[in-house]
Amino acid sequence: MTTFQISKYDKSSKEYYGDWTVVSDIGNYFHGEQLTLEEYLKTETHYTQVVLKLLKYLHIDRLQVKYLSKLYSLHWNQQHTFFNQELSTPYQKLEQGIELNQQEIEDTIRLNLRGAVNCLLYHPKIEVFMGYDYYMYVKLNQNFPLDIISSIIKREKLYWEALENFDYFYEDIAENRLALGYTWSDGSSNPSGDYHHDLQISKEPPADRLKATWTAFDGVTPLHLDDYLRIEQAYLALVLDFLKENEIREFQAKYLSFNSVDTLGVSSDSFSAEEESLFHHLQTIEDLEPIYIQEKNFVPFFRLLFKGRLNAWIKVNSLSIQFDSSYRLYLSFYGHKKEIQDLVEKHGLYWQERQPPYHEAVDFS
Repeated sequence: MTTFQISKYDKSSKEYYGDWTVVSDIGNYFHGEQLTLEEYLKTETHYTQVVLKLLKYLHIDRLQVKYLSKLYSLHWNQQHTFFNQELSTPYQKLEQGIELNQQEIEDTIRLNLRGAVNCLLYHPKIEVFMGYDYYMYVKLNQNFPLDIISSIIKREKLYWEALENFDYFYEDIAENRLALGYTWSDGSSNPSGDYHHDLQISKEPPADRLKATWTAFDGVTPLHLDDYLRIEQAYLALVLDFLKENEIREFQAKYLSFNSVDTLGVSSDSFSAEEESLFHHLQTIEDLEPIYIQEKNFVPFFRLLFKGRLNAWIKVNSLSIQFDSSYRLYLSFYGHKKEIQDLVEKHGLYWQERQPPYHEAVDFS
């Protein structure tokens, strides 16, 4: 199995150094010339065409989305990554596990190259993923004529390097799950029928996703502020009930990162004194030190999370909470799904099972 590192860089040229690497470089000067949107799009198209031509040669018409993360809200991307409607709709429709047709594959490669999403595009014969600095990686899981690959890449004015046994970021999580023996607080063992569930929670029915008037706090207009506050309160009540149901009074916030009000493009008046105090306190904690959130700080922590000031993965043994940039909440837990579904519906929200449930509890440490 060989992985091909594909890029726009001719490393034999001295101009390889100091070239543009991200969509936000549009408008800046490199080697005496300004990078225009038109020139950027030409390069982006070369990358998409390499993949589409390889798929055509392999007689593959669909790729599956794996390990998806959406890095910023739709509103932020529309402002900073030159989104038009042709990319806004695919961004909203993109979900973990779905299969993409050729047009959707092209759109998803563009979204990856612009840093709007991060995902692996998968087929048993080929895997495609993006790295830093505008590198694209194509892993071929079967023998493939090198002259064909080379000609396809060169025809698109790109360069390549073969990487043997390349260890890339994505892991097969299914093979690395650690099953735990789960015992209820009263000491009884698992009743039959308990499973580990992974629920996606949204503020609108999944079928109405594209009709949403807003998908993140930074896209909320004054006209929709009351609606936002109502939804935020529903999410907050749900997570507090969820934590109470599981008798959790402290959790670890992993992979914590921060966004300023300037980055989000929102007013500082949107955050209470309690929220700002917690935000600045968390920023003072050393990077390598575990960060634990006490029950007294649950409310300001989640409000910061929902508004995009914080990004974090919350975990307590076999339970985890995540929140994405499209205002969706993810609850992963072991136990009775019906009780949690009832909680979701009690607060006027909607749920979907993200993957088939499995018998073992999963340790997220």
